[in-house]
Amino acid sequence: MTTLHSTGVPQLTAAGALLSILSANTRLPEPHATLHLVATGDDDTPAQWGVELILEDAPAGFEQWREALGIDFAAVDRGHCDLTAWLITRTTHAGVPVTLVVYFDLSDPDDE
Repeated sequence: MTTLHSTGVPQLTAAGALLSILSANTRLPEPHATLHLVATGDDDTPAQWGVELILEDAPAGFEQWREALGIDFAAVDRGHCDLTAWLITRTTHAGVPVTLVVYFDLSDPDDE
């Protein structure tokens, strides 16, 4: 017998969280949004579906989103490699893990 796999409730829950986040923040810069599996860091706990909001070359937009999601600035991690830098932070929305990240070019003096 063939088993068919359908979209599961965890994926729908993550999609609902994404819709809720975007609906509540229509005046903010438009992010690239994806649903993805998030590792829990615990071998006994399976990965769960989460939301990722990505902004490119928009540090000011990242700050707007960070504030809208109620994330403390102290929870933001920073990094860079060569001429690319990023800010990243995580939170949850409706029980769904949310990652907010911005990538920007350090060589561009017009970056915010």
